[in-house]
Amino acid sequence: MMFRRSGTRLLSALLGSLASLVLVLVSMPALAQSNASKRVALLIGNGAYEHVAALRNPANDSSDLAASLSQVGFDVTLHTDQSQASMLETLRSFRRKANGAEIALIYYAGHGIEIDRQNYLIPVDAELETYADINFEAVPLETMIFAASGAKRLSMVIVDACRDNPFAASMERGNSTRSIGRGLSAVEPTKNTLVAYAAKEGTTAADGEGRNSPYASALIASLKQPNLEVGLMMRQVRDAVLDTTNGAQEPFVYGSLSADQIYLNETRGLSPVTTDTAALAPAPAPALPATGDARAATSPDASAGEIAFWQSISGTAIREELESYLAAYPNGLFVELARARLARLGTGGGASGAGGADPTAPQDPFAALVPQPQTPPPTVQADPAPAPVALPSPEVDRDLTRPEIRELQERLSVLGHSLGRADGLAGRRTQAAIRAFEQSASLPVTGAARLRILTALQESVSDEDLRDWRAKQVRVTPPTPPRETTARTQPRAQTPSATLADPILDTTPQLSAGDQQFCNGNRQCGTPECRVGTSGKVWRKTANCRFCSRWAGLCQ
Repeated sequence: MMFRRSGTRLLSALLGSLASLVLVLVSMPALAQSNASKRVALLIGNGAYEHVAALRNPANDSSDLAASLSQVGFDVTLHTDQSQASMLETLRSFRRKANGAEIALIYYAGHGIEIDRQNYLIPVDAELETYADINFEAVPLETMIFAASGAKRLSMVIVDACRDNPFAASMERGNSTRSIGRGLSAVEPTKNTLVAYAAKEGTTAADGEGRNSPYASALIASLKQPNLEVGLMMRQVRDAVLDTTNGAQEPFVYGSLSADQIYLNETRGLSPVTTDTAALAPAPAPALPATGDARAATSPDASAGEIAFWQSISGTAIREELESYLAAYPNGLFVELARARLARLGTGGGASGAGGADPTAPQDPFAALVPQPQTPPPTVQADPAPAPVALPSPEVDRDLTRPEIRELQERLSVLGHSLGRADGLAGRRTQAAIRAFEQSASLPVTGAARLRILTALQESVSDEDLRDWRAKQVRVTPPTPPRETTARTQPRAQTPSATLADPILDTTPQLSAGDQQFCNGNRQCGTPECRVGTSGKVWRKTANCRFCSRWAGLCQ
């Protein structure tokens, strides 16, 4: 009897322990999911600018970094090529999401500008014709910092926006007391907030020659290292960028943290969350402002679950997997790519089943994150279209120097575009003329003063036609009649004067009113107040002498 009672109590204890174990196992995915939701990230990549030359890498940088953050447990939201209204609405939504989170991170890649020690991020629809426009067309960096400030342990803003600014050269200076800086100025964030620049105050960052910028490449590489404290991680990023750029670019981090150890890729504790792809639902599109924004409406966001799902099938040739993605994300970021791959499979480009993919083929794990443009169907035309002008390869395309822009303006004038004097500044009239030429030459219409456009114009306008046009612009001085005199009996020998056959070329450089105002306001650059030595190329590093390099090239 005693043995039977002891056995019953032992069996009851074992059943109770087993029930507790089952309860813990059932609750662990929920705990992991709750832990992941406390780490949120927003990534914005602005590259397709409408009024200046496009940037190649911001879309790649933001999408690749979004994939890396998703893999380490962040709840990721990705946006590309946003207007000002869309950026403000995106930051407003993220501020609500970041409130109460453990870690809130924002990454921005694109153009930025500093005016009067204030930093601004530039949306793709900004024109910035004057300095005053910056207050109405750009987004203050302080707004982005505030959007991430609701987190409990760490608020982090990463800004890869210190590139050379194409807006600065064409902005009219409505107030001569306002100054425009090179790169971005330093900031002083509040406690538990870090603001990381791709290049320190007053310097510029490289866009990079490969798929990613040097800064984004270093960030992605450091995120792959588990249990790396965030302060040490950013120091490793700094060293990697300095090494890649041979010391030309030095990242910098502003702000301070407590003694708590904070990790962006922490593998200790709970196991990583596993996502059931069958239960995924399409991510809701962000609310648009009342005025509407066609770009935001046509550029869906990629949630962390969608990115993880697409990565898992990015190299597949199985129709069922692609169709399951389209069913789960009918408005997803990679819908066009999935449909194009299904179309290839339908025409014999692949087979259904696992045997359709080549397991030995090397694949880029991030290459599938950027949608590829589809080839438009051929159109039947009654008359043969003119052959497009040959362009240089994208690897050698670049922005033009000021003398090259003058040549571009002159060649456009030969074709009948009324641009006035060639001043080497790609303003609104020059951009409009470039767009008209691109349309007539069957080229992609961008309106940007790039090397490919100058090359196309050199093929369309011969050097002989350009010389003839320049000769017509020469100012011709009429012959001076001899003065009458009664005191002399012998006629004075007349100095040969210019005739129509011998024109006098006016080579005096003509400065615009804005340039003349700039030269008059920086005369100190030609005095010992700013100049060091006798070479005329070294100036003192003071606030009053910060524009002397430009003064020497423009005003001397």
